[in-house]
Amino acid sequence: MTDIAERIGREPALATVVLRQANSAHYGYGRRVETIPDAAVVLGIGTIRSLAIASAVLRLLAVDRDGLSVHRRA
Repeated sequence: MTDIAERIGREPALATVVLRQANSAHYGYGRRVETIPDAAVVLGIGTIRSLAIASAVLRLLAVDRDGLSVHRRA
């Protein structure tokens, strides 16, 4: 988990999402999770993997590669 937490720490956007999710009411941890290693333990590998994939996909979709973003918003 320390290796995973270290890699999450290198990506600020992912670290924010992981900490926010670890502190959500869904997990009901009982105290505020303030470090990435603690968040990694609370969430587990599967949830972290899902959050990392979702973060990567959202960044990919945010780029206007074909110039049609204006039409997609309509």
